[in-house]
Amino acid sequence: MKRQLLSASFLRYNTAMNILRGLSRWLLAIAVGLVLAAWVSVSVLQATLLNRDTVKGWLATSGAYDDGLKPFAIIESNQGLATSQDMQAALEQTFPANYLKTQTERAIDATFDWIEGKKTSITFSIPVQERREEFRNNLVLIVTPRLAQLPACPTRVNPNTSNPTCIPQGMSAASFADQSLQLVEGSGFLDGPLTQNTLKEVGIELPEMPYLPAAASAMRTASVVLPILAVLMGIGYVLLCDSKLKGLSVIGRRVFFQGLLITIGGGLLWFFGAKLDLSAAAQAGDAQQAAMVVNIINPLVQTVFPGVGLAFAMFGGMITAVGGATWLAGFFARRKYTKVTPFTPGPKPPAAPTQPPSPEQPPATPPSPTQPAKTIPKPQTPPRIVQ
Repeated sequence: MKRQLLSASFLRYNTAMNILRGLSRWLLAIAVGLVLAAWVSVSVLQATLLNRDTVKGWLATSGAYDDGLKPFAIIESNQGLATSQDMQAALEQTFPANYLKTQTERAIDATFDWIEGKKTSITFSIPVQERREEFRNNLVLIVTPRLAQLPACPTRVNPNTSNPTCIPQGMSAASFADQSLQLVEGSGFLDGPLTQNTLKEVGIELPEMPYLPAAASAMRTASVVLPILAVLMGIGYVLLCDSKLKGLSVIGRRVFFQGLLITIGGGLLWFFGAKLDLSAAAQAGDAQQAAMVVNIINPLVQTVFPGVGLAFAMFGGMITAVGGATWLAGFFARRKYTKVTPFTPGPKPPAAPTQPPSPEQPPATPPSPTQPAKTIPKPQTPPRIVQ
C-alpha cells in the first residue's frame, strides 16, 4: 500500500512538472516574439527617423530643396503687378537649392543635437532677411521685360499697377517696375531671420516632445539589450524541451516565420508608401497650406514611408535568415543523431540432421489424435410383474 501511494504521488508530481514546463515554453516563445518585434521597431526608428543623415537624404530625394519655396511665393507687395509665377522665379534665383540645403541641414543638426542630448533646446536661425533686397531686384528684372512691351501713357499719371496698360511718361519699364514692386514692411516675408518660432507661422510646427532625448537614449540601449535577451529566452526554451534538438528546431521555425511576416509587411509599406497622396488633406481656400502640402509634405511622405518600409524589410530579413538557419540546423542535427537503424535478422541456427528411413522398416506414421471411446449403454431387462 505504501509503495502504491508513493507511485501515485510521483505520478502527480511528474504531471504537474510537465504542465509547468509546457506553460513556461509557451510563455518563452511568446516573449521571444515580442522582444524581437520591439528590437525591430527600435532599430528601424534609429536607422530612419532618429538618424540625421537619413533625414537629410530624404529631404534631398523628395525634392524639398527644389520646390520648398513654392508655398512662400504667395506674399504681399504694395501692388499686384507680379504674378505668383514671378514670385516663384525670383525666390528660386534668390535662394537656390544649394542655399536651402545648407540652411536646412543647419536646422536639422540643431534638432538632432537636442535629441542626442548635446543641447537643451532646438535653436537655429537662418538669416533670410539679408537677401530681401536681392529678392526684390530679381523680381524687378523678371517683370521688366513684360512691361517693356506696353506703350507710353499720354500723361504722367500712374496707371493701375494691378493691370497696367501703359507706362507713365518720363519712366522706363525698369523704373516703373522698381517703383511699383515694393514689399510691404511688416508683412513677415523676409523681415527677419527664419527660426523655429517663425516656422509655425507657415504651418511647420515642430512637435513639443520634451521626453524625446530620454527616449532616444533608451532606444540606443534597447537596441543592444533586446537581441541578447531574445537569445537567452530562446536558450531557455530549448533547455525546457525534452528533446533539445527538437526545441532548437521549433524556436528557429517560429523566429523564421515572424521575420518573414515583418519582411512582407515592410515590403508592402515600401510599395504602397510611394503611392500615398495627401493633397486632399489641404484645406480648401488656403492657397499657402495647399502649396505646402502639394510641394513639401506630400513628396516627403512619399519618400519617408518607402524608406521606413525598406528598413523594416531589411531587419525582418535578418531575423528570417537567423531563424531559418537555426531551424535547419536543429532539423538536420536531429535527423543525424536520432537516425533509426533498420532491423536485419541474424543467421538461422542449423537444423538437426534427419536419417532416411531404411527399406526394411517403413517410416512410422504419425499417431492420429485419439478420440474418446464412445460408451454404449447396456440394455436393461424390463421389470417382471408378479400377479
